[in-house]
Amino acid sequence: MACEKCGLTLFISSVLDFMCYLLQDIFLGSNWLLRVLRSLTVPFLIFVLLPGCSDHIFDNPLDPDNVGKLDEFMLMFQSPAEDPGDLAWDGIFLWNCDTVNAEILQLYPYDGSLSAVLKAPTAHPEGLTYRKDNLWVSDAYSRRIIEVDSLTGREIFHFSAPGTNPKGLAYDAAEDVLYNIDANTLNIYKIDPDNGKILAAIASPSNSPLGLTYVNKHLYVASFSENIIYVIDSETGTKLDQFEGPKHAPIGLTWDDDNLWTVDWDTMIYRLTPSSP
Repeated sequence: MACEKCGLTLFISSVLDFMCYLLQDIFLGSNWLLRVLRSLTVPFLIFVLLPGCSDHIFDNPLDPDNVGKLDEFMLMFQSPAEDPGDLAWDGIFLWNCDTVNAEILQLYPYDGSLSAVLKAPTAHPEGLTYRKDNLWVSDAYSRRIIEVDSLTGREIFHFSAPGTNPKGLAYDAAEDVLYNIDANTLNIYKIDPDNGKILAAIASPSNSPLGLTYVNKHLYVASFSENIIYVIDSETGTKLDQFEGPKHAPIGLTWDDDNLWTVDWDTMIYRLTPSSP
């Protein structure tokens, strides 16, 4: 159980988050306004909650003193997807694949309610990431990686996946490269999104990889069968840390500039930590 101070602060921070998104909607989707408002909640979390927390709710898994530990999660809600796949973040909304209904769902991140539903241009969307205003999905059935218009859901471009069972996707904006993890070859491929060329490959730390996200030269890898989230160096593949998923089996991952998100086999979406690696 979390301490009383943490519980109160979690409630207040959730209300603040909700108000930020409400104001963002009122001001016609102003991304800069949302970022300013949300940034004001960070000092509140740091100076009010952290000094008095005895239950390690906000422990950073990359902190050497907290290896292997993720005691609590900040927020949770059920995905509206019947069979959720990977997650993505576009700066305002969460996105989640529905692998059964071949849909890509745009979600409000404060409660998981639907903002929009796109019909995917492929039958079995699993991996998901966001790049330059568009979504990218992987499909293990067709073995393709597809650029998708984030407003209409139509296919813009595709190339053959580098492996035979493509799963999670991630995007490094600094280098403008995609990463794709493959559940058969157990490799993570660094890919040029303009032509599908393989730029590099490193070994997966898991034998059952699904979700993938990129954060500051690190890759987070969701290991389904182990209920483990690994953190590795994106260039060398060196394992830097690992910690348990919040429930049974993590499927998808994304990073929202401040927090790590995962969707679990139980169809729940969890926001895990506000600490940046």
